[in-house]
Amino acid sequence: MKGNQKTSLLFSLKRLVGLCRPFRFLLVVCTLMIFASIAFTIFTSLIFAQAIDLIPDGSLKSIMNTGGIDFAALGKLLLCCILLYIASTIASSVQSWILAGIANKIGQNLRNQINDKLNRLPISYFDTHRSGDTLALIINDVKAITLGLNQGVPQIFVGTLTVIGVLIVMFITDWLMTLVALSLLPLSVFFLPVIMSRS
Repeated sequence: MKGNQKTSLLFSLKRLVGLCRPFRFLLVVCTLMIFASIAFTIFTSLIFAQAIDLIPDGSLKSIMNTGGIDFAALGKLLLCCILLYIASTIASSVQSWILAGIANKIGQNLRNQINDKLNRLPISYFDTHRSGDTLALIINDVKAITLGLNQGVPQIFVGTLTVIGVLIVMFITDWLMTLVALSLLPLSVFFLPVIMSRS
């Protein structure tokens, strides 16, 4: 049974890749937009952190009468944050728009293929299978594939790349604190269910 399920899954993935093959160029553009959106978001966080650091540093200088807050530098950093945020939003919107178009076209192609298949089925098939059940199955399966391509796959891809990017930035910023934070994750996973069960 497991062998048959594995074979069926591999066959389905192969068919899905075949359906996506005509949209290779758009998928590459979509992937680049995802990378750009994540990079812009991470750089925005880094620059915003630098902007925040200017405030206590400037306040300390003001107290010691050695200077003050560099509002010119603060304004430039905040402007960079705004521009990067806008760029990230645009890249994410373009990616979503392209992927929605691809998913809709794939769904339409699937419906056309299924319609051709139904037209070739013998009359005896409909004597033993309810038309309503067949149509409901077709609609639900195509909808699931379309939603998966439009939402599920991008969310997994974006989430994974975001975690990787954040970890890289954390290691660059302070590798020791990053190791300490990562070492606490297994402990939190172990103790959290215990704490939740007693609360």
